[in-house]
Amino acid sequence: KRIIRTNTCDALSESNVVQIVVRPQALAAFRIISTQTCAPFMLAPNMVEATLYPTRNSNYQWFINGVSIGTGNIFPGYYVAAGTDSVAITLKAISLYGCANDSVTYVIRTSTPPQPSFTVSDTSGCVPLQVSFNNTTQHITGIQYFWNFGNGITSVQAQPGSILYQLHPNGGDTAYTVQLMAITACDTVTATKIIRLNGRPRASFIPVRTTGCSPFTVELSNNTHGTNNTYTWTFGDGSTPFITNSLQQVQHTYITGVQTTYPIQLVATNQCGSDTTSYNLVVSPNNIQLNLTVNGNELTGCAPHSVRFINASHNANSFTWNFNDGNTAVTFNNDDTVVHSFLQAGTYNVSVRAVNSCSDTTIARTIVVYGKPSAQFTLSNNNVCIGDTITTATNTQAVSTVWRWSNTTSNLRTPAITFSTSGTHQVQLIAANAYPSGVICADTVVRNVQVVTLRSGNIQVNDSVSNCAPFQLQYANATLAAAGTTQWLLNSNLINANTSGTHTIQNNGSYWLQMIHTTNGGCTYKDSIRIRLQATTGTWTYQSGTICNNTPVRFNAQTNGADSIRWYFGDGNVQTTTQATVFHT
Repeated sequence: KRIIRTNTCDALSESNVVQIVVRPQALAAFRIISTQTCAPFMLAPNMVEATLYPTRNSNYQWFINGVSIGTGNIFPGYYVAAGTDSVAITLKAISLYGCANDSVTYVIRTSTPPQPSFTVSDTSGCVPLQVSFNNTTQHITGIQYFWNFGNGITSVQAQPGSILYQLHPNGGDTAYTVQLMAITACDTVTATKIIRLNGRPRASFIPVRTTGCSPFTVELSNNTHGTNNTYTWTFGDGSTPFITNSLQQVQHTYITGVQTTYPIQLVATNQCGSDTTSYNLVVSPNNIQLNLTVNGNELTGCAPHSVRFINASHNANSFTWNFNDGNTAVTFNNDDTVVHSFLQAGTYNVSVRAVNSCSDTTIARTIVVYGKPSAQFTLSNNNVCIGDTITTATNTQAVSTVWRWSNTTSNLRTPAITFSTSGTHQVQLIAANAYPSGVICADTVVRNVQVVTLRSGNIQVNDSVSNCAPFQLQYANATLAAAGTTQWLLNSNLINANTSGTHTIQNNGSYWLQMIHTTNGGCTYKDSIRIRLQATTGTWTYQSGTICNNTPVRFNAQTNGADSIRWYFGDGNVQTTTQATVFHT
C-alpha cells in the first residue's frame, strides 16, 4: 500500500494494498574437470557439468569461443583440434522470469604436444661404427628426453653425443632401433630411426649329400649371415664360378668317369669383407657310356701301322685294352687317345673293356694291316766319275718300282745311271703294292753316290831311268776308263794324242811325262811319271910313290851316276865292285 501526506492535508492518506513480488535473476555456473589439457582432445559432455538453478533459469545455452554449440543443461561435447592454444567455454543461463540473463566463461588452456626429431651421422655401415646423434626437437618448456639406442645403452641427455656400435654377439648384420622419447605434461611422443650395422659375412652352407653317383646333382643350402652379400660358388670341376646375391638353394651337376673328389667353395663378400668355407664332395661314376672311335683312314694301313684309338667314354674308372697282337694296356681316363702301332701285317680285332663300380661293358674295332714290300738294291759302283755308267740290281718283290736320281725318274726294273755333275748324289728306289681297299704300301731305300770330275790314270813306259841318250821312250794309257781322248805331254809340251806312242829323247836330263785322258762323259784321268837320262862320270886316285913288294895299293873312285865300278889293274886282274875304295897287291 501507499501512505501519502500532502501539504494541504497533514493527515496520512493510505491507498489500497498492492502486493509486489521480486524474482531472482538468472545465474550461470558450471565446473570442468581440468582447465589445462593437451590438444587434440575430445571435450566430452561428462567433462563439463552445469550447476542447475531451476528457480532462476529456464534454459542454458553453450558457446565455444563465442560460437553457440548447443542448448540444454548437458554440455553437448566438443572436439578440440590439434594446434589449438585455448578453448573458451561459455554457459549462458536464460532467466526463468524474464529477468536479466547470466553467463559465465572458463578458458581451458591446451598444451602443444612435443614433436621429437633427431639426425644421425650414419644410418648404416660396417662394424665397429661410430654414430653421432643430434637432437633437433623444438624446445618446449618442461620437456624431458629419453634415448634408447637399441644396443642396451640409454641416455636422458638432450644431446647424447656419439655411440660406438659393435658387432652383435650372434654375428651377421643387425638393425638397431634408436628411440628418442620427448616427454611433457601433455604427452610423450617417440621418434625412431633404424641403424643398420653390417658385419663381415660368415660364409656357411650345407650340401644335402656329400657323396653320390655320376651324374650327381648336389643341392647346396646357403646359410650365410649378413645382408647385401655377393656369393661366389666354385664347384671344383673347372666349370665357370656361379655368382649370385641370393640365398636361394644352388644346384650343380657333376659328371665324371672316375671317382673324383670335388672341393666346393663358397666365398661370401660384402662391403665389410669376405669369408670362405668349403666342403669336399666325392662323386663316383654310374652307368658306362663306352664310345671308341678310330679315324676312317686309320682302319687300314701299312705295317708298321700306327692307330689312334679315340676314347670318348663316360663314367668308367678303368679301360683294359687288348690289341690282339700280344699287347695289352690299362688306362684310366675317359677322355683319352691311345696310340698303338701294329708291326706286322694282319687283321686285328681290338677290344676295350670299360669298368666302374656299377657295371662293365666291352666294345671292339677291327684294324687291317697290310704288309709293304722291302725295297732293296745294289749299285755297281758308288764312287764314280761324271759320265760313268752305274748299273743297278734289285730283288725287291713289288708291283711297282720307281727309281729317282738327280732330275730323272725311271720305271725300269734295273736302269743304268749316270751323273753329269760332281758331288754327293742320291739314288732312290720306291717299291709299292696296291690293295683292294685302296691302300698303297710303299717302301723307300736310298743309296749315296760320290761323283768326281778327276781320277788317277795309269801310264805304262818301257823305262823311266836310262844312262844313255838318245833314249827311245815307249808309253801307253793303261787306265781302265771309258772311251775318250788322250793327250801326252813331255815337260808340258804335247807330243801325242793317241792312246800310246814312242818318243826319242836326245839329251840327258829329267823329263816329266804327263797323260790326260778325258772320257766321252766328261771324266778326266791324269797320271805323270819322271824320266831321267844321265851318263856316268868320275875320277879315281891311288896311293902313289914307291911300293914295296907285296904291299897292297889303295885305289879310290869318285863317280857320278855309276851303279858299279870295274877296275882294270894292268896285271891281268879285273875287279867289279859297288865300293868306291879297293885294295890290290
